[in-house]
Amino acid sequence: KIQLGKAAAFLLENLLSDCQTIALTGGTTVEHMVRAMPKIHNHYDDLTIVPARGSIGGKVELQANTLVAKLAEKLNANYLHLHLPDNLSQETINSIKKEPQVQKTLQKVEKTDIIIFGIGNALTMAKRREVPSEVFNLLQQNGAVSEVLGYYFDAQGTTIYSQATIGIDLEKALLIENRIAIAGGESKAAAIF
Repeated sequence: KIQLGKAAAFLLENLLSDCQTIALTGGTTVEHMVRAMPKIHNHYDDLTIVPARGSIGGKVELQANTLVAKLAEKLNANYLHLHLPDNLSQETINSIKKEPQVQKTLQKVEKTDIIIFGIGNALTMAKRREVPSEVFNLLQQNGAVSEVLGYYFDAQGTTIYSQATIGIDLEKALLIENRIAIAGGESKAAAIF
């Protein structure tokens, strides 16, 4: 993961320019990328770092909001946070999106030029996101192996389930010009492949 983080940091450093928005998710591999990113001494105009989506809880040092602040510090960039859990109902998400501070962040997220995200083991991520038991059973029965931005896939890449989210979902991510997926480890082999 350390080497993956270094490679992703090198790639990101070569993509940086003025007037960009960079979105990132949480997770250990993304954290390694942030840690590997060198401190940039030149100044980029209007460079903003944002979380790609809400948080799933767990270790705060691996959550997107924390990594956003750390990366912004290294890049001399602006940043915005999204202080929301990721596993809300669609009705709650629609209501929260009306809040002015959330709207401000989401408007910036919509202008993302680069997204950096991890790839997770489907069942591990389903447990972390505390999906309902019927959804977990659906994932198991249909052979879910990977999770990306709230979408769960089988080994052939067929979507088995997608979770309501606030921020960037997979459909929006596919429209972003620069996408950096970073993941590694034996437990994620099937998810990555």
